[in-house]
Amino acid sequence: MKIIPALLAAFLILLPHAGAAQDVGDRYTVLGVIEGDLDGTPRRFLALYDNEKSRSSFKVNRLAGQPSFAIIAREFTARGKLGRTTMVVTVEPSEIGAAGFHVARVRLIDGEGHKKPLRALADLDQTRLSDFNLGGDAHLSFGFEAEFRRYEGSSRNWTLQEGAPGAHFAGRFTGEIPEGERGRLE
Repeated sequence: MKIIPALLAAFLILLPHAGAAQDVGDRYTVLGVIEGDLDGTPRRFLALYDNEKSRSSFKVNRLAGQPSFAIIAREFTARGKLGRTTMVVTVEPSEIGAAGFHVARVRLIDGEGHKKPLRALADLDQTRLSDFNLGGDAHLSFGFEAEFRRYEGSSRNWTLQEGAPGAHFAGRFTGEIPEGERGRLE
């Protein structure tokens, strides 16, 4: 009779983690998750591997011989669907040759579209990084904050939209670097 309480206890321990799994169907594989609050509202974004197009939204790049990370994550809605809102986070070495990292920029593409994103830039002291951890097992995690401002334009020609409301995001990324990107860590 001790088996039933033990099984019930194990089920209750695993129950909260069941909600952490994201069902994105056969087309995608979840590589990482950004979870946090956007102006006090809980949000979840997923970095995905598109199995049909063999394309990853979690990249490792090299910057002056050091790794940098580009994460494109789509919102995973409360209804369990991929949404249109996208968050792009770039983490780079804080200085050439330095061991530390910083969040260089964050872009949030929301209902205003690609030409009017919310942006936060390290150069303007609008981003913060905490608890950065790059494990030997290709696991990457970090906390970050972004003080977004609304911009208009494209690529390298952005114009700040004075008077447009901004937003604050505080959250955490946790993920595993894809196999095809791991060679760039060295």
